[in-house]
Amino acid sequence: MQHTGNRDPWPVPAELDRHSPVPLYHQLERALLEFIVGSQMVADARFPSESELSARFGVTRPTVRQALERLVQVGVLRRERGRGTYVATVPDAQHDSTPAQAPIVKVIMPSLTDLIHLRVLAGVVDEAHRQGIQVLLAHSDNRRSAQERELTATADCAGVALWPINDTASTALEQVRGPVVFLDRYLDDRHDRVGVDDIGGADALTTHLAAYGHRRIAFIHAEPRQLSSIRLRLQGYRNSLQRNGLTYDKSLIARVSTAGGESIERALDTLLALPDPPTAAFCVNDVVAIQVFTALRNRGIDIPGQFSVAGFDALEVLPDPGTLTSVQRATEQMGRLAIELLAGRLREPASPPRHIELPTTLAIGDTTGPARPAATTPRSRAGATARRRPAGSKSVS
Repeated sequence: MQHTGNRDPWPVPAELDRHSPVPLYHQLERALLEFIVGSQMVADARFPSESELSARFGVTRPTVRQALERLVQVGVLRRERGRGTYVATVPDAQHDSTPAQAPIVKVIMPSLTDLIHLRVLAGVVDEAHRQGIQVLLAHSDNRRSAQERELTATADCAGVALWPINDTASTALEQVRGPVVFLDRYLDDRHDRVGVDDIGGADALTTHLAAYGHRRIAFIHAEPRQLSSIRLRLQGYRNSLQRNGLTYDKSLIARVSTAGGESIERALDTLLALPDPPTAAFCVNDVVAIQVFTALRNRGIDIPGQFSVAGFDALEVLPDPGTLTSVQRATEQMGRLAIELLAGRLREPASPPRHIELPTTLAIGDTTGPARPAATTPRSRAGATARRRPAGSKSVS
């Protein structure tokens, strides 16, 4: 490696803090930048390989790769295919715009496993990379206490992007020093936010079911109705019912547990046992829709021949061949815009709050079809089980 002086250019590296909220790749990025400046490396000097840096710092190669890519992005390093990595420009140690000065924003999601959240995070990371912003990822595991804990642990963050899981985060929000951007749903109008046209999407989906002749359409949700996304989708559902001459019936509104399972079964028992049961279900998201689809199929109910099921997100895959009828919405774009809003708020903290609403489209799949005659509407689980019981079997009471 080309460098000045006779000493080893790679002494024992500074130890990375694995308990710090700052991601390891960002700590490594800082350490590499400080070394380049402090050791007086020169342009065109060959840089150590990913495997060498991984061994020296005790981190994985993907972590090293992230740090190197950041330094390539800002012009400190350059990669040459088949040759390796080289110093492109030696930054001024006093320059304020080096990666070490990049702001850190915390992104708090309900989970880091659901497909919808991962798609949004892809947009978050992409835009943060473009803006020169460091992202600290966190999730609440859909628990209020965890959400509040993550909000209060933001003292070192320049801002926060929050996907709220309930409407009780307002107190914890007051402890956030930097700007806050709401993702998907919002708690107030004082902060920036980016979401989708929940009302329009729900209206279009309910109208689609009504056009198939469904007059009794259930609305199944898994989160509090006070949340803006649930409240607005319910409003779109009601708007469509009214416009199509259908009656809004509270008995057709069912809340289930986010864990599904027995909660889904109980909700279907109640809905299908009504004197005038539903022939279709608008599920507030695809996860719930897949659970309802599976539970109905397990009861021997044909979809869409006997019952129609629709969701919201157009992301989840059916357990059987075919596609779920759902409302398609922006995902990566939502994440990118959230970071854009945060970056803009950091530049202009006194500007008026911005509220962005992205359009939705109806994606018609294989789980919705014409309503069947009311006389053959499926009944409760007990009834379905009795119809499927083999001849000669006995019921146990």
